[in-house]
Amino acid sequence: MKDITLKLIAFTICFGLTSSLFSQKGPKGPKGPKGTSITSVSNSQTSSSLTPASTQNSSSQPLTPPTVPSATKEGSAQPTQGQAATPSFDKKQAQLAVKKAEELRSIDHSESNVDLESFSKDKKENIKYNLKILRSSNLRAYLEFLAPDYERGRHMLAIGKKYWSKFPDSKRVVEISRKEAIGNTAFEMGDLFQIDADKDYDPIDLKKEQDLVKITLISKHPDTTYHKIDYYLTPDSYPVRAKFYGVSDKHIKTMYIEKSGKLAGMIRPTKLKMVDEITPGKYSIWTTKKLTLKQIPDSIFSTSYLKGR
Repeated sequence: MKDITLKLIAFTICFGLTSSLFSQKGPKGPKGPKGTSITSVSNSQTSSSLTPASTQNSSSQPLTPPTVPSATKEGSAQPTQGQAATPSFDKKQAQLAVKKAEELRSIDHSESNVDLESFSKDKKENIKYNLKILRSSNLRAYLEFLAPDYERGRHMLAIGKKYWSKFPDSKRVVEISRKEAIGNTAFEMGDLFQIDADKDYDPIDLKKEQDLVKITLISKHPDTTYHKIDYYLTPDSYPVRAKFYGVSDKHIKTMYIEKSGKLAGMIRPTKLKMVDEITPGKYSIWTTKKLTLKQIPDSIFSTSYLKGR
């Protein structure tokens, strides 16, 4: 009995020592999230942390492109933070500016006397014409050649988008193209009329170049004289020059306002130079000597009137 009691006491002492050893904490390590020791991170977490960042979630989160500034109603980009704001293109403003300039250059309801001189590189084709020009509304114009002598009695007529010509000592009226030259010059029949930035041309750009405003116009239909025009104006819409382009965007002519003066009570262009950019050395000078505002009878703008001249 005594031996059994001693064995029980010895067993109890051994069990107590073993429990005490298992309950002691080991050395403290660095703390992880929420106080968890790094040594206690699970295998799954460790595997994830060793995966290259470029391969994580590649199937569920595609790469996002750089942010593009949103467009305004006029098509210009919204400036991002730190960028200067760019004024949006105002089409209506461009149309009004062209209209104001053209009402100074080409005047409806008027009678004018014009000297039109043509110059060439070899000087063999230098000619000086004197013209009487009658204009009305709705793209109507009547031209009569007063000089030189061999051209006296020649007439040209424009009604809308149609044009005719009648030569001296002839009863025959011939239909001609809108691109028909006025005499042997760089000016065409279409140059008689105002550039319409509403019905015929669409303004697509307005920008400042040095001290001028440049308005780019694109043709809206095939019946215009030019495919594209770069029109240069002063800030208060006075015409300075214009570059004209063909269908292939080839620069074909340039018009310069060389002089201004008082005509019909206003300061207007009086001397225009048209340079032929296709034929080297060829240009023409248009000088308006007299201009009178007046209502021209509708009967003059007809082929029957032209035949009777």
